[in-house]
Amino acid sequence: MIAINDAFMIESAIYLILKKHFRTHPAYVDFIELFHEVTWQTELGQLCDLITAPEDDVNLDNFDMTKYTFIVFERCRVSPSKSQLACFHIFHTHSFPVQ
Repeated sequence: MIAINDAFMIESAIYLILKKHFRTHPAYVDFIELFHEVTWQTELGQLCDLITAPEDDVNLDNFDMTKYTFIVFERCRVSPSKSQLACFHIFHTHSFPVQ
């Protein structure tokens, strides 16, 4: 249970950091939406893994090419490099107003 709580705390920290450093940035909402999407897609990929092969009852007969393709697609759709590029793009397409 501690590991589950740790995961929630790390996810919450992401949004606290975004709020602290980017709240006034014109693309703040875009950053929040990006991180929500990345979190969702990561959790979906993890769920697919867990459903296909539960730790207490691994049955490879439940595993087929369709499930494999789906898991690979979900896991690769949100690679760290894609997330970094999306953040870079969002940040540089919006600029802070000059004061």
